[in-house]
Amino acid sequence: MRKLIYTLILCCMATVNCLASETLAKDANVVVLSDLHVVAPKTLKSITIGDGERKMLRQSLEIFTATIDSIISIRPRYVFITGDLTDRGDRASHDAVKKQLERLATNGISTIVVPGNHDLSTDFTAEDFASTYDAFGYGQGARFNASLNYVCEPFDNVTLLCLDSSGDCRRAMAWATQEAAKAKAQGKVVMALMHNHLMPHFNGEGSLLATSVADAGDSAAVKLMNAGVHLVFTGHTHIHDAAIKHNASRNDSIVDVCTGALSGYPHPYRVINLNIDNKTVTGDTRYITSIKSMKDLPQKSSELIKKSIPTLVKSMAKGTFDKYGEKIKQMTGMLSLFGFGTQKMFKVSFDWESIEPIVEKRLLEPTTQLYLIASEGNENLKDTSALRQSIKDGISGTLHDVLNTDAFGSVLEMVTPELGNRLNPMIDAVLSDLNEDETIPFDDLRFSMKL
Repeated sequence: MRKLIYTLILCCMATVNCLASETLAKDANVVVLSDLHVVAPKTLKSITIGDGERKMLRQSLEIFTATIDSIISIRPRYVFITGDLTDRGDRASHDAVKKQLERLATNGISTIVVPGNHDLSTDFTAEDFASTYDAFGYGQGARFNASLNYVCEPFDNVTLLCLDSSGDCRRAMAWATQEAAKAKAQGKVVMALMHNHLMPHFNGEGSLLATSVADAGDSAAVKLMNAGVHLVFTGHTHIHDAAIKHNASRNDSIVDVCTGALSGYPHPYRVINLNIDNKTVTGDTRYITSIKSMKDLPQKSSELIKKSIPTLVKSMAKGTFDKYGEKIKQMTGMLSLFGFGTQKMFKVSFDWESIEPIVEKRLLEPTTQLYLIASEGNENLKDTSALRQSIKDGISGTLHDVLNTDAFGSVLEMVTPELGNRLNPMIDAVLSDLNEDETIPFDDLRFSMKL
């Protein structure tokens, strides 16, 4: 009798183990990282880190190492990295990244990478990148010509398009669409991995941040969607955000899941559960909150952003000034024909050096808050009404500090609403967490969707 009981127990245990193995096979765990911006110690000694730097470059390798420790404890099947593995594209930093990825491999965790705009240099070419990461994607699939675009199958019945969005993206996208269509015809799940966004994540993103969206053609997202791609992982902008685009009938969609920079506040990464049989995927967000040299990592990195924002804001404002300043000068010349010639049009000299401190005074604090909130994701769940008004007041105040109200009052009445009509929808879209195609915000931190 005792022997029979033992036999029954062993049979039950075997059955449980088989079921567990089957469940694990269906739920294929993936971790997604982006924008590591690793700088090796050797490279740190030879570079200058500017005041406008938002990334924790001095701690970048330590942050990445701590992340590898966390991933090993999670034990996913794969790690996907969406570019900017290094900050300077130097061999020492790539070797440091590779060493950590080899730690994952030793623990049975595979990695798939694509390059970002920081990963190549004159001393580290595309072929250097492909050979360095041969064991981490480039040796597993078929490359498109001699480019850094390739396709692989990390799981059975799953095709992953790995795209170099900083290269010849339009030609590669045409190839990727063909590969996706072939995989779809075979009944496979198709996903994509790239550095730049596939679609805008807020209204006006392409005009405000010229390089954030991949130069892949206006209809690239729709073409991939029609070819069977419903999920693409991206990075680049250092914001933790997800956006959705529908087809014209709104009965199909593609989701662009951007993962924030591991090297910067708030140091996020994503844990993805992919159920291949049911063709569903769920995503969660986790964070690196401390490293050995810095127990309060998010606090220190948010302080770094606050210090770096002046450079970022003034750079963007200068770009706007360079774009529209000449037009304003031409307009004042025309106004002189109507009797304004003897009056002072501007309160300050109309050049960037005079306008720069006004922009900093009026817009620095609210835009810093805007950047931090966008970095965290799910902006729509926070009360941002006061911040919206503060930014709008800052824009209006800048105009009033620059333009002479007496001479330019009527022009102010025209310019302020016009500028507001351009900028306010953009500000509202960012803080509402909506892009041009969304009516309901897509959850940036935790999501569930069909593939």
